[in-house]
Amino acid sequence: MLLLFLSDNEQLLTEVPITAETLCKDVVEFCKEAGESGCHLAEVWRGNERKIPSNHPMLEHLQKWGQRRQEVKFYLRREDPPARPSEQAREREKQGRIVKVTGKGAVCVCVRESEVERESNAQ
Repeated sequence: MLLLFLSDNEQLLTEVPITAETLCKDVVEFCKEAGESGCHLAEVWRGNERKIPSNHPMLEHLQKWGQRRQEVKFYLRREDPPARPSEQAREREKQGRIVKVTGKGAVCVCVRESEVERESNAQ
């Protein structure tokens, strides 16, 4: 699984399933809003940000980080300003959960970072 922040303020994040066939562009497509363009995946390590090439295999990329994997943060970056969210999307965000169903039947559940911390502390 790839933990991916959907905003700069790190309040919205999601987990994306990764397989040996998953490319960077698949992750971007999985997490961007319907009709949104101009998005890319970026990694940040020790304050340095790097755009990940769209045809880059993600499982291989994650494995190359090895033990330092926990120090790396991944972000969905938007080159175009995001479209104004719908009333339903704003309401879901207020509730702390956003659920997106893709055409392939995969579900992307986004939660606030505080929820992830509570869940990991409870385990």
